[in-house]
Amino acid sequence: MITQLSVVLGPDKAKAPVGRSLLIGAAVLATVLAYVGSYFCFSRRGMAEAEDVGLDGFLYVPFDAAAATEDLTRQHALAKLYAPLNWFDRQLMDSDVPVT
Repeated sequence: MITQLSVVLGPDKAKAPVGRSLLIGAAVLATVLAYVGSYFCFSRRGMAEAEDVGLDGFLYVPFDAAAATEDLTRQHALAKLYAPLNWFDRQLMDSDVPVT
């Protein structure tokens, strides 16, 4: 039985889009999981540190590193990167806001 896809692409390339789609889907899934996982790790560590030192808000970067250098450039970049997840986290879990 000849499918429309094999007529258009030829018999050798009829299955290529399925494999490519799976590869792209796996790459997107891995990227999303890395984004969410890194947010969770950085934010929860930061929230625990903020509670220990009495900060209003939390830092995505380690408190000791931020205090030693007095440079919050990376903190600000991470706050922008994770802003959508932080908003979602605050709506669902009533979490703290990051220091900006």
